[in-house]
Amino acid sequence: MSIPSDEFKWLGWWSSNTTPISLKSSTHVSLSDMTNIFKNETMSFYAISPVFLQLIDAVWQVTTMFRHAFEFNEHFLITILDHLYSCRFGTFLFNSDRERNQENMKQRTVSLWSYINSSLDLYKNPLYFPQLHVLEPIASMRHIKLWKGLYCRWNPSMRAQVSDYALLKFARLRFQYATGLTCAPDLTLILVLNY
Repeated sequence: MSIPSDEFKWLGWWSSNTTPISLKSSTHVSLSDMTNIFKNETMSFYAISPVFLQLIDAVWQVTTMFRHAFEFNEHFLITILDHLYSCRFGTFLFNSDRERNQENMKQRTVSLWSYINSSLDLYKNPLYFPQLHVLEPIASMRHIKLWKGLYCRWNPSMRAQVSDYALLKFARLRFQYATGLTCAPDLTLILVLNY
């Protein structure tokens, strides 16, 4: 898995053409810079479009319908959304790729994709199995779920959600403990078949 790959070209295009943050001539983006942006008449907090968030939420909805069809996991999508306005990476700064090139963002900042590529195991779906058919998601409102991993993660009254990656890791550790073997067999296929 390498980000961005062909599957993520839409994400690269989307972030290149819809990013609403413009910061001119700064080598470091501070909290006061962000505050000034949101105080600006042309760029208020209420002027930020949630369309990118809605797109990522829609991707998450499809991943819940086809849990083994995507190479990335929920943590990957949450990481993208967490850094959309964090200004930690140059990936989402400025309004277009042209503006990022004019301000030399590739030389002055780190890319979010470089950060993700440095620890790919955190973002891989352990249940991933390549699909040979076209995915046909169900667009009924009855199948739409609240993304608790994103929207409810800071609410202490909500039960913590366990990721598929954590379940797979636990299953491997349990197998190793029960058998005394240091290397567990590939449980991914077993989990996919029993899912």
